[in-house]
Amino acid sequence: MYSKKIKIIFLLALSIAWPTAKAEIANNNKRLPLAEIDAEISRLFYSSPTSAMSVTIFSDREILYSKGFGHADREKKQSIDPKLSQFRIDSISKAFTTAAVVNLIERDLINVESSILDLDQVRFVQFLKSYETAERLQKWKQIKIKHLLTHQAGISKDLPGARVFWNSSALKDHAYLGFDQLYQGLLKTEFLYPAGQTEGAFKYSNLGMNLLARVVEDLNPEKLTFVQFVSEFVFKPNGMMNSSYNFSSKSLANRVTGYGTSQLDGRPLEIPHVFSVGSYDGSIGVAASTEDLSRFGQQIILATHSKKNKLFSSHKTAYDFFTLPSDNIFMTKGRAQAHGFFWRFRPVQETDIKNLWVGNTGFGYGFESLLLVNPAHRIGVAIIVNSSESTNPSFSAWEVVVNKLNALKQRPVSQRTQKLLTDVREKLIKSEGQVRFNQTPGQNATPQQLQKFAGKYFADNSIAGPIKDFIIKQNDEGKSHLYFVLNPDVHFQLVAEDIDRGQFRFPKVADLLFNYEKVEFTFDSNGNVKSVILAQVKELEKIAE
Repeated sequence: MYSKKIKIIFLLALSIAWPTAKAEIANNNKRLPLAEIDAEISRLFYSSPTSAMSVTIFSDREILYSKGFGHADREKKQSIDPKLSQFRIDSISKAFTTAAVVNLIERDLINVESSILDLDQVRFVQFLKSYETAERLQKWKQIKIKHLLTHQAGISKDLPGARVFWNSSALKDHAYLGFDQLYQGLLKTEFLYPAGQTEGAFKYSNLGMNLLARVVEDLNPEKLTFVQFVSEFVFKPNGMMNSSYNFSSKSLANRVTGYGTSQLDGRPLEIPHVFSVGSYDGSIGVAASTEDLSRFGQQIILATHSKKNKLFSSHKTAYDFFTLPSDNIFMTKGRAQAHGFFWRFRPVQETDIKNLWVGNTGFGYGFESLLLVNPAHRIGVAIIVNSSESTNPSFSAWEVVVNKLNALKQRPVSQRTQKLLTDVREKLIKSEGQVRFNQTPGQNATPQQLQKFAGKYFADNSIAGPIKDFIIKQNDEGKSHLYFVLNPDVHFQLVAEDIDRGQFRFPKVADLLFNYEKVEFTFDSNGNVKSVILAQVKELEKIAE
């Protein structure tokens, strides 16, 4: 009797509180300074050489602002439509690979503790067992699903030989590595760190996510290809009708042409078919509109609040995937990894927990993309830019949004969401002063020995222009080193391993791209340096003095 009365009282209270909560959310959304955001983003776009931009701001319930700028094709002058225009989103593709893995986990087909070598139905595992040495198989066996999801497998960022990443001419010919080349490349993959013990918490790896795609492809009971599986179990349930991997008459009509790789003459190279990515489908394969990304972002917001969503059927799985690994808290500035969904965490100031933005970013030839949500505000933003000459315009647009939205009144958050935000903040702040590395001693080098490697190199890279410098300067200890100049503000020191053979390494640092990876200079028959290969995949040609 009493329990029935209590239930009735609860339902009456809920019926009163729910409209109030909905009204509060609606009122908060009405207070959004969307007109100011639109004016600043418009000014940003029209004052830059950016070819196209699409911006969508959303809450967990609706799209609040959506606008396209520029043209999908410079010649045809096709306008950008945030609903339809499909940009390449590069590394945000990893979030969809993660969602596919979640599907298999929740169906008890795999778990995060599974060693990849125990997955005998997976074809690349069969290949490794047939052709790898016993010593290397022991290293592969240490790698678990959780290590691939969190970039802690200790393997290289890319597949050996995948030099297409700084070779736009090859991109025009769809030159991403195929699956046969994937298998052969695995036999040459370097193990930089033991799995789970990666210094700096993680070694960012496209290769690891591509291996997860192969796991999904071979273990799903529907016998679908990876692309088919994501389309059926991720895109379709979330209403993402303008997201795809492959060419079709419909998607091709809405594809945004890639521009952005500057040549030696300074002109950007058009890359119209940049979307065919071969064996890199798990890491960079998706093309999507910003409104489709927003639909995915809405489900992330709901999941962080323990609400019904289309990504997780289990609250426990969602909790496991959204909290940071507890056994390794060394994170690089502003970046952390929570089982594949979150990549960027900003800002990390101790007082800014309510303004913590989490999500993914993607960078590639002519494209930049952001999908970030603020769980406390229950709001998010998707930005994709086709940029030919400016550097990181997507971040500039994001700062416009963040600066305006962070001033909003914080909404109440669930206990689990509060724990997530607290964990992220505390681990990031704690890690800032704790990262230490055991640097392998390098060969002492004189400026004269380093001189032949210094100079300008043609990098064919869309992010910071086509010319890269290798310069000689002294470090804080007064020792001369060779430095790779990524841009005027970022110089990467190189550690000499064998000067006579032109072999160096990047130091062990909390760096995403080149942490302890190889740098190999190549020589012509006269002993002159002709090119340099970075991390086994990026080849730069030396420019004659």
